[in-house]
Amino acid sequence: MQNWTDELFEQYVDYLDDLSQEEKNKAIEFLNQYYPFSRYTEEKLDRQKALAELEKTKNLFNEYSQKFPSVYDFSEMKQDLKELKKIAFFFTAGGEGQRLKESLEKSQNSKMETFTKATYKIKGLPENYGPLMVNLAIIKDLSNKTGISFPVIITLGPKGSKTYELIPKEIEKNKNFGIENLYFIAQGERLHLDKNEKITLKYSESEIKVSKNPDESGGPFKAFYEDKNLINTLSEKGIEKILFVQGTGVYNPKILFNTASAKKEHDAYILGVARRKFEKTDPFGSIVLLEKEGKNQLRIIEAHQINDETRLLKDKTNNYYLPINTGLYFLDLKIFKEKIDIPFYASSEKEIENSTKKSPKIGFAGTDFPRFAKNPAVLLISPEDFANLKTTESVEEIFALAKRFNLDKICEKINLELAI
Repeated sequence: MQNWTDELFEQYVDYLDDLSQEEKNKAIEFLNQYYPFSRYTEEKLDRQKALAELEKTKNLFNEYSQKFPSVYDFSEMKQDLKELKKIAFFFTAGGEGQRLKESLEKSQNSKMETFTKATYKIKGLPENYGPLMVNLAIIKDLSNKTGISFPVIITLGPKGSKTYELIPKEIEKNKNFGIENLYFIAQGERLHLDKNEKITLKYSESEIKVSKNPDESGGPFKAFYEDKNLINTLSEKGIEKILFVQGTGVYNPKILFNTASAKKEHDAYILGVARRKFEKTDPFGSIVLLEKEGKNQLRIIEAHQINDETRLLKDKTNNYYLPINTGLYFLDLKIFKEKIDIPFYASSEKEIENSTKKSPKIGFAGTDFPRFAKNPAVLLISPEDFANLKTTESVEEIFALAKRFNLDKICEKINLELAI
């Protein structure tokens, strides 16, 4: 195995400080111990693949024709206990929300040392109940009513991150909400290379740091796909479907429970919101059916990929434009049992901690996973059915939604139960 040397260090590392030879030697030793040269070369190749994939998506509509997808009205779904027994809940909760944290600290004029988006306390709800806790309380409440022990998977940030350390502790404080089948998964982490494909290294006060980033929104899906023991465990418990939900949001409980009754002929559903208008300034991702040589593929395309033809597509009633992607997915477990070739993803150029230069973050896209379904469709939900913690203003939106669907009362009831 090739080690880092003085020559390789000079060629492939961008260090932000003037280093003495002794400091360089320590930095090289650090890289050889934690980030061997083989990892760097592998991740550099992954970066090249991700950027090539990004270029391919720019020409997506040269290869495919666009159509309006098959849609179903979620409001017509009813709770089905038989099907509920076959689902597991998957909450993505790894985002640390650094910008939101800074915004909240500024508005509250105080430091928040133990902040994570998923566990941030919503004023008016029981102590320590953040969005993730609200969802777990709802699941526990239905479990009490139905006798179903729902498996719950929660994804965290990479090992060593704040979400990895804090979220399990916060849930444990609430006795894991009495959820017997609770699983935690850490998503992966990647070196954040600059535009010249160099590692950014910072050496300060004898501490050496390199720029890294979690492997993007698809990282939790990838980590789940690779955890075959967990997939087999779920299968043995009779689980057939997984509802993927953002752990930083709060939802109409029917989103969590009635989705199970969706038509079984489809092996995947993307939950979307209908559009009444579709302007050029619309920033949201869209769900579109792509066709090539008689084969269809349901895809989620980002705002920068959309063209005029995309914006003109309407449903059969001629009242609605393409649905907006909500980031919620209901997928067959069998999709994750099969061998799938997950493409690498490159984000827009971003500046991250320990780096002064903007560069795309590399990883995987959650929006790519529904494409592996053989017969996917769209479930249309109301924008009034969910709220996500994104800004200081959204804290009030989450509490208002909790009140509207009596989630505050459910939380109070479960909080009292757990206190016994």
